[in-house]
Amino acid sequence: MSMPSNNKIEDRALGALRNIIDDHATMGHEFRSMDKEIRWDGNIWIYKDINGTQDKRNYDDKVPVQINFNNCECSWG
Repeated sequence: MSMPSNNKIEDRALGALRNIIDDHATMGHEFRSMDKEIRWDGNIWIYKDINGTQDKRNYDDKVPVQINFNNCECSWG
């Protein structure tokens, strides 16, 4: 089996990270993919109330993130 391209690796990794964040009512995200510039790749947004909405009134903080992915064999569990 051939190794996936760097684009596919990053797409899969970003998808996994998005899924984790999407499972939490108090978190949101904004990521740029295939970004090679020296700057933040996006933000994870934090909201106050688990039963609230993801809007300005419920906004708590943002966490700027720099995301790096490596092509490796990983086992989880």
